[in-house]
Amino acid sequence: WDKPAFKKLIQRKRCILPADGFYEWRKDAAGKQPMRIVLRNSSLFSMAGLYDTWLYPDGQKLSTCTILTTDANELMEPIHHRMPVILKQEDEQAWLDRTFQDRERLSQMLMPFSADELRAYPVTTDVGRVSFDEPACIEPLADDSTP
Repeated sequence: WDKPAFKKLIQRKRCILPADGFYEWRKDAAGKQPMRIVLRNSSLFSMAGLYDTWLYPDGQKLSTCTILTTDANELMEPIHHRMPVILKQEDEQAWLDRTFQDRERLSQMLMPFSADELRAYPVTTDVGRVSFDEPACIEPLADDSTP
C-alpha cells in the first residue's frame, strides 16, 4: 500500500499468479542452499500480484507484473526475511474483483500465509541455472530431513 508505484495498481490492477511452489535461497555455512516451498497438500496456490502495461513513445506496449511480498512466517524466517503473499482460496475472487475496494480486508489478504500449511525442502543448486530445466528442480535432495 505504501509504495507510490503500487497505490493505483492495488485499486484496479490486481492479479493472481498460480504456482505449485516457489524457491528461496537459505544462507548457511556451506553457502546458499535453494529451498522449494510448497503447500503440504501439494495443491496449486495463488500468489497475489499486480500488473501494468506501459506505452513507449513509439506506441509499443510493455506488459509487466510483480508478485507482492510480505514478512516471513515461522517456516520462512530461517530461510528468508520475506515471502510471497499467498492468497487463501476463499480470497481469490475478491482479490481479482476490481469493484472490491475494502482497504482493511485487502490489507488482511497481504498477511503471511500459515506456516502449518507449507513445507520447505532443499533442492539441487542447479535450480539457479536458467538453462537447467529438469525434474531435479522440484525433487528433494536425497538427505532431506526437513519436515
